[in-house]
Amino acid sequence: MATTRTEEELAAIGTRLAGFLPPKTTEAAVISMLARLRCNIFSFADEAGQILGAGCYSRAAMFNHSCAPNCVVTYGRDGRLFMRTACEVGRHTELTHSYTDLCVPTHMRRRALHNQYGFICDCPRCVDGATTADGEDLDFVMEAAGGGDLDEAQVDRLMQASEEALARAESRGTTPAEAAKLVQQALQIRRQHCHPLSLMRYHAESQSCALSQRLGDDARARECGRNALAFLESALAHVPWHPSIAIDCMQQVPARRLTNADSRPPPCLPISPHISQACSSSRRASCCSRGRRRARVSRSRPRS
Repeated sequence: MATTRTEEELAAIGTRLAGFLPPKTTEAAVISMLARLRCNIFSFADEAGQILGAGCYSRAAMFNHSCAPNCVVTYGRDGRLFMRTACEVGRHTELTHSYTDLCVPTHMRRRALHNQYGFICDCPRCVDGATTADGEDLDFVMEAAGGGDLDEAQVDRLMQASEEALARAESRGTTPAEAAKLVQQALQIRRQHCHPLSLMRYHAESQSCALSQRLGDDARARECGRNALAFLESALAHVPWHPSIAIDCMQQVPARRLTNADSRPPPCLPISPHISQACSSSRRASCCSRGRRRARVSRSRPRS
């Protein structure tokens, strides 16, 4: 198992502190323990998906990874972890969940998994790919930016300018009015030059939606919320009961009312010994990254 420089430095410090570790504990043993912990620890989140800390759930850690999972991780208020099925699951089907962010292109997921866990994912989604409802390659549209008569360098500068505007909008000392102006500048650039289902567009739409809600601009919040939700529904189409979609519906002003069928919770799968024994030992974690593909795309109208 690959180790990190941080783990090696912590091991060196720990073994040098008198009484901190049991006698005769070696640096190699500490590094091995830290690496196993890194690969199996879970980020603990509240019901809205906000990370609160980390915890060890030994039985849940035995679930294998897939970028097309049939389970998702949720947490109770008392700190218990639940594996909930995210689609219909047939008998004798292995139960899996994702160790990484599903709303990024394949090369990003694979790189994150390799860096964190040391393996190259060969799940069905990574091997076969995925398409949008319109038949477009999902990996492509997530990174697609361009259009018009702009060359790659010009698009690059525009994307950088929009990124800086979004960062300034979140910086300390920026007033709500100033933040709104900066976010709208970035959103205008990305609506003009990014695919409606791209990551760059999603980040701007989400930030604009959240800010508009705080400022009481319900019309803009609904518009941006619909656009952000369209991205999630496309990126997570293969995980129809993924909680991120429901959370976005609640937090970003849904474009449609949830029906009784939509809001019905999926079956809960408790972490029990017989489930653990049926699954092979594995690793788990979460990451998030941004990216885009420099490519010319046909101009598309934003979904509103």
